[in-house]
Amino acid sequence: MIIDLDETVLDNTPLLVKDLNKCHDYTQWDTWGDWEKNGKPNLIPGAKDFLNFVDKQHIAIFYVSDRSQENKQSTIKTLASLHLPQVNNDHILLANKSKQLRREDINQHYQVVMLLGDSLADFAAEFKTKKPTAEQRQLVEQHQQMFGTQWIIMPNSSYGSWSQSQLKS
Repeated sequence: MIIDLDETVLDNTPLLVKDLNKCHDYTQWDTWGDWEKNGKPNLIPGAKDFLNFVDKQHIAIFYVSDRSQENKQSTIKTLASLHLPQVNNDHILLANKSKQLRREDINQHYQVVMLLGDSLADFAAEFKTKKPTAEQRQLVEQHQQMFGTQWIIMPNSSYGSWSQSQLKS
């Protein structure tokens, strides 16, 4: 199983609230590096129970995130402090290459049974490049059989590509 971290396992609301309280535009992500090193994120409700259940089924868990590779030890420390299963150097794959390539590396040695994330790019590379909303919807429709079975998407109401989209009435 492959799971994203931020807003899928980790709730980074404390950083967003801190930035908002200081009238700081979080979309610049200039406070993110310090948060990776020193932040104290909460867990998304149910994440730990789910991950413990997966672990008890003897399923390998890979945490694939675009957090900075240079902050990997801090990320491992954060996840370990939250008592999450299978937190080790080999199961934490951070931004040293695209998520697609990291997923392919895992696929070489494991049968991936599920992907979980808060962004369409957590599932397939074709979602990574910015596309008009209509094109994104078409891609989602093409992959609709994956959603809810092998692909589980978590709502992220804080940020994401959706914030640039035209609302449909």
